[in-house]
Amino acid sequence: MEREYNNNIVKDNITDFIGKEVERTPCYGMKTYFVVGVPKLSPVELINKMLKHDIEQVYFGANHSFKNWKDKWTDPMFDYIKECLNAKFHVTIDVDPVTVPEQIKQFLSKPKFSITYAIVIPNIDKLKGTVNIKLDDEDFEATNSGVWSTTIEAIKVPNNYTGWDAYKQDEPVINKEA
Repeated sequence: MEREYNNNIVKDNITDFIGKEVERTPCYGMKTYFVVGVPKLSPVELINKMLKHDIEQVYFGANHSFKNWKDKWTDPMFDYIKECLNAKFHVTIDVDPVTVPEQIKQFLSKPKFSITYAIVIPNIDKLKGTVNIKLDDEDFEATNSGVWSTTIEAIKVPNNYTGWDAYKQDEPVINKEA
């Protein structure tokens, strides 16, 4: 994904970057190590790298990298999440809600773990009429007690919004000891 980072750096090959969590999640404002795709370092190397920067949260799946989950990601990501939680980091993983495996979802019992499900809606400000967001079940009365729904307008309130400029403060980690 091509995007702008701090100092007007525009890149499409960044695999890790550091910044404040700007989205209104439980980790809002925390110094965060963002990882695009499955890390190249071992879990211990990644943790040591984050400790050098006083990182509070690690965010896996940055830049839409874990959309359409692939089975080959499950075992390594399980290990990264487990080790980062053991090292007392907050851990977020950004995935699509349909394909994320149960092995990853089991970490939801840990207070410092969260899953972000991004719902992509292009040109949201140009939509006319009512668009509903529905949290549904796999089938009728399959796993949930019911269905939750609201409108896009109920979600699009100032306290839930992060403008694109907020993301441009992230600092890429480029071929340097980080």
